[in-house]
Amino acid sequence: MQSDASQHGLGTVLIQDGQPIAYSSRSLTDVEGRYAQVEKEMLSIVHACKKLYPYIFGKGETVYNDHKPLEQILKKPQ
Repeated sequence: MQSDASQHGLGTVLIQDGQPIAYSSRSLTDVEGRYAQVEKEMLSIVHACKKLYPYIFGKGETVYNDHKPLEQILKKPQ
């Protein structure tokens, strides 16, 4: 699954064997538009998981995102 956030929207694509399986996107609300970029990137992953739930439930899924600070935050032990 690849997800990304821009200044005005969120987008994701589910890929299997190099082929797209499903797409999803949406615009940000006024409040979401004021989020910090790291929050928008995490929101894009949450949006992807909600929309693609029927495809990914019960399966190991790898999420690709181009935001390096988010990667470091998610690697921290909880």
